[in-house]
Amino acid sequence: SDVCVFAAATGASLYCTDERRRPDHALLSEHEGAGPGVEWDLSGEPQLGAIWQLSLGNVARGPDLDIVASQPKALAVESMVNYRHVVLPALVLVVALVAILSLNMIDRSLVPLQRLMAAAKQLATGDLGLRVRLRSGDEFEELAEAFNNMADRLGQQFDALKAMSDIDRLILSGAESSELARCLVRNLTGILDIKTAAVIARENKNSRQATMITSMHGKLSQDEIELPEDLNRTWYQPRQVSIDEVELSEAP
Repeated sequence: SDVCVFAAATGASLYCTDERRRPDHALLSEHEGAGPGVEWDLSGEPQLGAIWQLSLGNVARGPDLDIVASQPKALAVESMVNYRHVVLPALVLVVALVAILSLNMIDRSLVPLQRLMAAAKQLATGDLGLRVRLRSGDEFEELAEAFNNMADRLGQQFDALKAMSDIDRLILSGAESSELARCLVRNLTGILDIKTAAVIARENKNSRQATMITSMHGKLSQDEIELPEDLNRTWYQPRQVSIDEVELSEAP
């Protein structure tokens, strides 16, 4: 492209990057403000240019200048063709990529949300064993963990209520202490989420003979045992301990 500077009032050429391609100022002045560009011929070669006026009166108290930018029309048309062939396909590609990424993000958001909604509906029907496993690494995974913790707590509370209901029913029916102990052991493993539980039922207050009901991996066993002579209040308290930590002097 060529750039030329003319005095707006006289049309005198003040500067031109290529004097051989200097445009006709009078021709350009006639079309100033008429449109985006002006066409003319220079040695039989079509030219395309534009003119705009730079006013220096209020700034440097100088004459107004006309700035003209021109180039061969073939070069301008080639640039437009290149624009259509390069920029427009690139724009279409960018729009397609944005659409694909948007759909992917929407899918990543909707799928975990749909799974959580389905799990909540099943939980509302009373299915407390359902758990949601998400590995999304975002807020949905935290929400799934919170949902699972809530389901665990609800399950433990319902198990505790069921155990208390079973025990109350046995007490009202006049069941023996050994039967009450078996019912308690069966429910302890589920309520406390442990593998082994045991309950000792004494035959009477002054007897050292007792029955130990044990639940291990879902199987009940019953053993007749003899209690230590020096029983105290601490020995009677319910405790959750590791088998390896129990001393023989503390428990049968």
